[in-house]
Order: sequence, then structure tokens, then C-alpha cells
Amino acid sequence: MNLSLLEPDLSSYGIRAANVLRNASPAKLYEEAFVREHGPLKFSK
Repeated sequence: MNLSLLEPDLSSYGIRAANVLRNASPAKLYEEAFVREHGPLKFSK
């Protein structure tokens, strides 16, 4: 299987990523953002 079809090269647009999450759930995206940014968790009631 040709992996270049699964991971397009977007470097010509200035986009570089070591890891890409495809079709991730909103919960997973929030988890990744929180873990990587080390920022405060904000929520509303």
C-alpha cells in the first residue's frame, strides 16, 4: 500500500505535522488539545 496516498504532503502550504488524527471524535480532539497545550480547562454550566 502506498502511504503517500494516506498522508498527503502539505509542506508547500507551510503545513507540517508529525501526527494526524483523522475523523477523531470531539472528545479526542479536546483531550489532545488539553494534553498538548497545558492550559487551563474552561467549561460552562
